[in-house]
Amino acid sequence: MTSKETLKIYKSLTKSKPAAPLLKIQKKNPVLAVLPNQRPNAVCVEDVFFGDSGKGSVVAKFNEMLKAGRGKKKLISLRYNGGGNAGHESLVNGKLVVTHQLPMGIIKDGSTTIISRGMLIHPEDLLTEIKEVKSTFGGTLPGELVIDERTPLTLDTHRALETALNSVTSGGKGSTGRGIATGYASFYERIVVTIKDLMAQNWKDTFTKHYTLYKSLTAGFSNSETNFELAKIPVATYSKEKGEKRTVGTEKEFLERLESARSSIKKYVSKDVYSILKEAWENPAIPFTLEGAQGAGLEAFLTASGHALTPS
Repeated sequence: MTSKETLKIYKSLTKSKPAAPLLKIQKKNPVLAVLPNQRPNAVCVEDVFFGDSGKGSVVAKFNEMLKAGRGKKKLISLRYNGGGNAGHESLVNGKLVVTHQLPMGIIKDGSTTIISRGMLIHPEDLLTEIKEVKSTFGGTLPGELVIDERTPLTLDTHRALETALNSVTSGGKGSTGRGIATGYASFYERIVVTIKDLMAQNWKDTFTKHYTLYKSLTAGFSNSETNFELAKIPVATYSKEKGEKRTVGTEKEFLERLESARSSIKKYVSKDVYSILKEAWENPAIPFTLEGAQGAGLEAFLTASGHALTPS
């Protein structure tokens, strides 16, 4: 379904009378058609196939619709799954804005954008993305960025392991190489590292152990033809579309890059995301946009009932 078709359905629901008693249109300032007992002013957009369907533009349009005429009232824009392989696009004042880990609401003035614990964060890539968005908007982020401290990380180590895994299986054929599968797998394997771990005082101990573990994991894929020495494995960077890669580097180099990212990302991190969302959700006047990744039926991080599994 194209972006235009999605918006056409949306407009038909908000402007026409419901065809069945299950649908209820708000009488004042109609924003969204809802089922009985469901929350109004909330839109969830997710791709059920393999991306490139215009999710970013659709979410940006919904943000405009939901925020229109609301003055200084809040808009909550939340990303709930996926990671740095996404490419959500929107045109803003003639300029193309592409977000990967940032919720699309970041380009909407006055919004609160939340990276939730269902996502995967690559800290350095996220900071590069923030810098690019800031440059488009005169050196500042139009929306407020909040990162749940429980959000799992996907690092160069995860990307290296994905490379090693893909050398012996076709399961990762066509993957972006950004460590999404291996990042999510680390949660199930109980070896996950999170933003909270990165913010902790003993973070160097945690990530030294993490590096040592992945050094052993990748080495296990070495054979007579290929030596998967972690430090020397080339991994994707933020500019992968340009063919740019870098090696994971030594333990010292790995920790130095994390330390730099840690100091810059700290100001966005919050331990109160649940309270922020609960308070906002209980006020139906506050609009929400929930932005998902591609492949709803392929997303292993969601249960069959559709509820996100998240680190405790």
